[in-house]
Amino acid sequence: MIKNSPVNDEVYQRLLDAACDLFLDYDFSKVTTRQIAQRANVNSAMIKYYFKSKLGLFEEVIRLQHEIFNSAIAQAVNSDYSVNYQKLFRRCFEIFKTQPKLAPFLVKILVYKDGPGYHKLKGYMDEGQHLAHAMIKDSQAKGLINPALDPDVLRVVSMSLSTYPLLIQSLLRDQLEGKDFDSFLDNLALFSANIYQQGLAPAK
Repeated sequence: MIKNSPVNDEVYQRLLDAACDLFLDYDFSKVTTRQIAQRANVNSAMIKYYFKSKLGLFEEVIRLQHEIFNSAIAQAVNSDYSVNYQKLFRRCFEIFKTQPKLAPFLVKILVYKDGPGYHKLKGYMDEGQHLAHAMIKDSQAKGLINPALDPDVLRVVSMSLSTYPLLIQSLLRDQLEGKDFDSFLDNLALFSANIYQQGLAPAK
């Protein structure tokens, strides 16, 4: 739990920026509070003041990264709570493209159950699961989605389509042989949205 989180505090923000850089590059156990403080150019005691511990700072990094995805999802949800899947996939692709270390960082946390940050990230994902279930069931009740579909299947497919391509983006860039990567992502978002929506369609 964050002890102090002033919105416009430069020291607080420098610590977060430094922690993001280091934690996305190295395992939690390999990063020290001294390294974070040195990169932020502050006294290491400020970590305890703001975040109580290295773990508290790590969990704040997780929270901030999760907020990025919440924003992407919010931008893709229409006023009637339907989802623009092409926009959703494309926004997720853009996040991972501009932050190439983010997807591996999140996956690494989830791989090790009970490891640093696991329960914090799982808590956020559980919240997302409950929200997704509510939205899917509402759409099923309105006849917009096949009522036989399992909400968890839809959620996992969506996560796979939006995340996996950018987990291997270095390989993709090498294999695309000079193709424009942004155009490729546009086409991938469109295709992913089309196949996803075909799977959602009510049975005729």
